Amino acid sequence: MGGASDEQNDWTRRLQLMSIGAGSGFLAGLFGVGGGAVTIPALTMCLEMSHYQALGTSLAAMVPTALVGTHSHHAQGHVVWSFVAPLAVGSLCGSFLGGKEIAMQIPENYLKWGFGIMMVVLGSKTIYSAGPLKSMALSASKAK
Repeated sequence: MGGASDEQNDWTRRLQLMSIGAGSGFLAGLFGVGGGAVTIPALTMCLEMSHYQALGTSLAAMVPTALVGTHSHHAQGHVVWSFVAPLAVGSLCGSFLGGKEIAMQIPENYLKWGFGIMMVVLGSKTIYSAGPLKSMALSASKAK
């Protein structure tokens, strides 16, 4: 029916997805973030996916990224292997509970709000712990 138009739309969508993936992968390698922090908002904004679809799609796509990132960091000696198994067990249990038992029961808008608030809180804590703001706060408290 659509022929060339459908094929063009498919390639456009693939390019969008590869761009989102490249940006997410770059940030995952650089900062350790990508899946939730970058991919989910990008999928919902650029491709008009629901939050649920973006979350599931992002989780499935992050498996190869995690493997490559783990290999790269292991080669640099940056993986504390004694922490991996307990962290993985906790993550598996938490993701099962959060993904299957809770997230599917919460309205999508509430999930979006919760996600946004979590990103703001974590981002603020990261910025504060990184330097100048923390130094200014410590200097101000010592001056009193």
